Amino acid sequence: MKILRYLMILTFLIASANISQNELLAAKKQKEVKKKEPVKVDPKLELVERIRLVFKYGNSSQITDSFTKMLTLKEEDQKSLIPQIKELLKSHDVNIQKSIIQSIGDVKWNDLDDSIVDFLNSEDGLIVTTTANVLRKKNIQSAIPVLKEKLAKADYTVNDIHINDFINAYSSFKDASLQDFMFDLLKKPDVLNIYKSFILKYLSNLDGSKEEVKKYLLEVVNNEKEDINLRTNAVRSLGNLDYADARESFRKKLEEIDSYSDLDKKREYFPFRLELISALVKLKDENVKVLLIQMTRDDDELVRLRAIRKLGEFKSNEFIDLLEYKEKYDSSIAVQKAAKKALESIRSKSKDTSDDDADL
Repeated sequence: MKILRYLMILTFLIASANISQNELLAAKKQKEVKKKEPVKVDPKLELVERIRLVFKYGNSSQITDSFTKMLTLKEEDQKSLIPQIKELLKSHDVNIQKSIIQSIGDVKWNDLDDSIVDFLNSEDGLIVTTTANVLRKKNIQSAIPVLKEKLAKADYTVNDIHINDFINAYSSFKDASLQDFMFDLLKKPDVLNIYKSFILKYLSNLDGSKEEVKKYLLEVVNNEKEDINLRTNAVRSLGNLDYADARESFRKKLEEIDSYSDLDKKREYFPFRLELISALVKLKDENVKVLLIQMTRDDDELVRLRAIRKLGEFKSNEFIDLLEYKEKYDSSIAVQKAAKKALESIRSKSKDTSDDDADL
């Protein structure tokens, strides 16, 4: 009997030992599994390092793709890649150069802005155009001396798209030091009209254009022998320059165009007519309001659309009823949207005025 009891106790102890051993093994395995779990890494941080490696060792397509991905990063992470971008600036690969220029144009920081100015000397036309656009977009002042030199040396009697790029970029800086030079070009008969149009834009962007420039532009507007596109651009420039003395001439030109019985001639002068109306709106001419209201009833959707937009520029409560009608009932969805936008602009101005009065 005692032997049997001892056997039972021994069996129990062995079973207990096996359970404890199994628990120890299970705990050990669980600990090993935890050790093998990967460390969680910030995906953005991981992307930064991947881009860094691509910038250093990747091929052309990988690098250009990585510049697109770079724009999704935080500013501090983008700027951490500056050393690698500086190395890539030495690349002769046009696709890489274009990606660098475009990315510098898209980022908010300015650390590398000056580094792209030299690309204005590139032999690749697309690189020059892209650079000029970014210089204008980010107002990179260090480009002014380079642009002035190129404009001074350019031949304005032959067609060269980059001259337009240079004038356009230079215009954005509102630098008046070439005003006399540009004005002289404008008056030369052998200078191509396409350049004259961009020169007009430059002159109208200046804060203090000379009176003789404005008077000459008005002469261009009234000269029937001048190219109609150049005359149209001259009207736009005078509107931008807020040249009130042009109002009477603009009104007379409108009356003259509206008197044409030849439909083909009317059609030819249509853009010129629209620019005259637009300029009169900028010059706060009261008479043009009646004409714009008439245009809102035109059968041509485009005419109505432009008239609604111009009425919105007045930001006057007197047009609210008309615009509300156009927003609800005009047959064109585009016109309805334009009327809604014009109403929002007018109501916003009214609210601002009320707030200002309340502060008094």
